[in-house]
Amino acid sequence: MSSIQYLMGMLMSFLQSHPLCDQAAITETRAFSADQFFFKIRAGISGDYNFQTRIYYNQGHIDYTI
Repeated sequence: MSSIQYLMGMLMSFLQSHPLCDQAAITETRAFSADQFFFKIRAGISGDYNFQTRIYYNQGHIDYTI
């Protein structure tokens, strides 16, 4: 089982350590239960580009949008 803190931390660590990422921030979180939640992360990418993803976790299944 994954937790919202674990998944957010894993993705934030990856983005913050990536050489093309200038900044990253969690902009939205919502937990419906311990095994159903979503969060949104926005990141600044080199060259004045932005990246945003929304992760939805439901009982072991992960959906995402970019």
